Amino acid sequence: MVPPDILSRLEATRKALNVRIFHPQNWVSVSERQESSARDPEAKGLIWVSRVTLPPPQEDDVRQALFQTIDRLSTKSETYTKPASVPVEGEWVGHRHNVDAQAPEPALTEREKYDGLMRDVSSEVTMLYVHGGAFYSGSPAQSRPLISKLTTLTHGRCFSLKYRLSPQHAFPSALLDLLLAYLSLLHPQQAPSTYHSAIPACKLVLTGDSVGANLCLGLIQTILSLARQQSCSQPVVRWNGANVTLPLPQGVALISPWIDLTFSLPSFKENQKTDYLPDSSIWWAPGFPQCSVWPTDPPRSDIYCDASCLVHPLANPAAVDDWRGCPPVLVVCGEEVASDGAKMVVQQAHSQGVRIRWREFERLPHVFMLLLGGLEHTKVAMAEWAEFCTGVVEDKDHLESGGELIGVRDLSRKEVDLECLTDMPRKAALVLMRRGMEKREVVRRDAREKPKI
Repeated sequence: MVPPDILSRLEATRKALNVRIFHPQNWVSVSERQESSARDPEAKGLIWVSRVTLPPPQEDDVRQALFQTIDRLSTKSETYTKPASVPVEGEWVGHRHNVDAQAPEPALTEREKYDGLMRDVSSEVTMLYVHGGAFYSGSPAQSRPLISKLTTLTHGRCFSLKYRLSPQHAFPSALLDLLLAYLSLLHPQQAPSTYHSAIPACKLVLTGDSVGANLCLGLIQTILSLARQQSCSQPVVRWNGANVTLPLPQGVALISPWIDLTFSLPSFKENQKTDYLPDSSIWWAPGFPQCSVWPTDPPRSDIYCDASCLVHPLANPAAVDDWRGCPPVLVVCGEEVASDGAKMVVQQAHSQGVRIRWREFERLPHVFMLLLGGLEHTKVAMAEWAEFCTGVVEDKDHLESGGELIGVRDLSRKEVDLECLTDMPRKAALVLMRRGMEKREVVRRDAREKPKI
């Protein structure tokens, strides 16, 4: 039941979160934030966690294919550093049956934990989860409460990716890690910490929150671009001594997607009243604590990428022109500062025949499902998420496109036209984002003046 004072509660929560995270007296450096988010507490209670490391491929073909895709989609003015392929870390998560809610993590090997997880799985649904954290923080461990609920509701399993973080590992490091993880699920390499059998793409759902959702769309666009280049529905890549297919996943579930990296679209100002996030990033601000990793050396203007890449389609999916062939998409979000980027993607994809389910929760903030777990709205959102993941795998033709705005006071549902999510013309939005990219100034060490953003 929704409490009658829900609006005042949300406003109090919004203000508290804004102060706790973004007030200058509570700022911590990027390296401190990374250290905090990397903590791996004991996985107690009704959850299986099996930590694994997936080896990189024997050859360099996949890595080069990603770079070729970046270059093919570029305006030829982008600058980026080509990262190496490295072992990809992550953890398998599933619901653990027949234990107390405070039961300690079992004293088993990681392989034994995985085997226990698989005994408790009763669905063929497998999710590949990509966490949020503004590209420079977050971890699978921090996402466990959310993933645990999702695997409980779906009765499936989830591989939660631990990708390399910026600014140490700039674009496209995280996207390369996701691509390698996805291929490892489809075509596992024999290795001591590779426990799973090959997972068909028709059983896989790609999902993530915030910038994790951004990376999900980057992976989809990479596969679509490779398919167009090879004039086929499933591109072929060289992987551990064999030519293998790189099919699309069965569905894509995006939670509070953070799309526009330039902070330029109108929602960054207009939705300040319903979101705790600011209209620009704190690591631009004068006085933000410096550390060994930020500002970078040599300096740059963005924590995730060179400023020239802020509107590249694989870093900013709002700039993508062609979504044809994309699998079904779910978007669950609140009234967020980053909403316009997601709306641009949905409108563009819907106009090109992609099946999309849009669920916007009135007056709810960014990633409310993670931060406000006790809300009735979160329970409804989790049910939508789980139903989509299960539905696209077990009943592939059930999904119909449609949008709904879910009321904050009573959870009522109002139909939303996917063609009219935003009244800003696409060309005008692209102009705004390019202007935002061009205005971005380098953040230098010991800067005393505020960058003119």
